[in-house]
Amino acid sequence: MEISKILSEELSIKEKSIDEVIKLLDEGSTVAFIARYRKEKTGGLKDTEIRDIESGLTRLRNFQKRKEEILTSLENQEKLDEKLKEQIDQAKTLTELEDIYAPFKKKEKQGLIRQKNLD
Repeated sequence: MEISKILSEELSIKEKSIDEVIKLLDEGSTVAFIARYRKEKTGGLKDTEIRDIESGLTRLRNFQKRKEEILTSLENQEKLDEKLKEQIDQAKTLTELEDIYAPFKKKEKQGLIRQKNLD
């Protein structure tokens, strides 16, 4: 998944500027610091645009992490085939991803939830 490309399309900001913001955020810079002191690197992005990049980055990284967790779980269950892997790779939203994974979730967790509801 190309995070910079996705965010560039979503936010209508140049990919190069997004790459620089991501790099600075990963180095520990704050949004305020980037907006004030790194304008030359970001192309003069405003703090609101940098915040949008930051939240989009978090969302997309969490989405990617969840994809990897699901793929690992399906591999461990020996349920992962090429068709299922392709569906997961093509999922665009967390809801879509969870809908694909729902039939394969471990049953024991669902049983515990039902038992708690009966108590």
